[in-house]
Amino acid sequence: MDMDKDTLISDMLGKDTIEKWDVMTSFDQAKLNEVLSQKYKDNILVSTVKCTFQYSDLLYGENISVDIDMKINEPVMEFIQGSESMCKLSMTIMSGEYRLSWTEDGESMTRKKKFPEGQVTLVCNVPIAAIHGSQNSQVSGSNTVINFMPEEKDSANFVLHFQNSDLMSSAVEAAGKGQGLPAPFSDPGFLNSFSTSIKGFFHDKVSSIDYTLTEITNEEVKPTFKLTPKSCIFKTNVDPDTKRKTLDIFIETEQNQSRGSEKAYFNAGGAKTALPEGYSASMVLSKNLLWNSYLEPQLEATQWKSITEETATEGVHISAKIDEKITVYKGESSWGFRPFEEELDLSQFPLKIVINKGKISMKWEIKYSLEYFHVWKLTKIGEYAEEGAVDLTVTCQKTSDLKFKTDGTENLHFEVGMTKDDITFEKKIIRSRGEYAQKYIDKAMEQFKNAFKPVNLKMDDLNVFALGNLLFHGAHKFKIDTINPFYVPRDLILFGQLEQ
Repeated sequence: MDMDKDTLISDMLGKDTIEKWDVMTSFDQAKLNEVLSQKYKDNILVSTVKCTFQYSDLLYGENISVDIDMKINEPVMEFIQGSESMCKLSMTIMSGEYRLSWTEDGESMTRKKKFPEGQVTLVCNVPIAAIHGSQNSQVSGSNTVINFMPEEKDSANFVLHFQNSDLMSSAVEAAGKGQGLPAPFSDPGFLNSFSTSIKGFFHDKVSSIDYTLTEITNEEVKPTFKLTPKSCIFKTNVDPDTKRKTLDIFIETEQNQSRGSEKAYFNAGGAKTALPEGYSASMVLSKNLLWNSYLEPQLEATQWKSITEETATEGVHISAKIDEKITVYKGESSWGFRPFEEELDLSQFPLKIVINKGKISMKWEIKYSLEYFHVWKLTKIGEYAEEGAVDLTVTCQKTSDLKFKTDGTENLHFEVGMTKDDITFEKKIIRSRGEYAQKYIDKAMEQFKNAFKPVNLKMDDLNVFALGNLLFHGAHKFKIDTINPFYVPRDLILFGQLEQ
């Protein structure tokens, strides 16, 4: 049974789940089979197999030449547990015939026979590889870093690599469970030679590019887009508990340039795959990518300084400060003599930013006890004064949902900003003996407002990355969930579907 979304997010809390890579995408095996099915229907994949081989008949011992002409059904791929690059590819023989030719007593003999329809399945164990580079000249296996060509449009096609004869193998299985192989496959000599010939056919006659499962390109989708692939690795993943099978691709971006281990895997404690029940595709963006590519540069462009990330059990927590001091007026004489004032260091009141549970929030808060002393009359025998104390709470806060834009672009988006006009004040008069309290409260409020530095944070275009840089055959696309798209247990994870 697949893991539910809430359990997966809970397992991801507080963890760097993708081994220092910037992005990880996961695609469900069943949906990738739909990609292959569509290619088959579009006549891109092999549907007819023609080959020739020889074998020795068990009964007669002659060398018999066999010519094969058969129709095979669409391929069904299955990732193999314990392997990070191999899959089992099954193709049922739907119809066809084989012609036997031999010499008997000096005379040429020929006999044609039909294959049993739908009773036998071709099975090939095929490595998955990435074909990339100039004119697709390079081939890389799993756990091998694929570097995109700098300053040039480049892509990596993740394919079924039939040309790797060291790893590829072929065999035949009965289509029905518990059934034996029908003739002619019940003859071991025929079966062994047939399997070798099928392996040779796919090796020599079939283009691996036609069997592309997905593709990643470093093409810049539009000038304002912030993520561009720089390198990647891939592997297949079989969850031993849920049996969920995925193709996982770990990506380094040009913008953050964080490349993790070549042995990377999705590391969320109990969860072994990033695909919960009900979804066929997901994308994880590392917390460091969010921080380095989106949040920190925007904060550094403001007057907020000393920007740091705070340790938290979930979500992303950021602290930023105003590195300046203000002078708070606390009293004065009626002739302007002996002003009373206090220097207040604003860096002790940080701006707090939290991205968590589908929301981003910002809050700046000052709690300050204002003790004032106002001399309103000075005589030879003394002074007439008013003194008092007021507890002030200065708050500026905003919260925004992490959501899709509403302008029809289907781009993932958040934007949240604050100015001094968003500041609110609360006061609690502790003691006062007259009319001057409000004067000093108003003066302090004005100083706090003027000291506040506007801040605006936004993130955009993640859906463009999914649609523009992660490519599939035909009408298939990675469509991110528009209802509840964002979850930030620490890394950001997006769920969606691989749809036609």
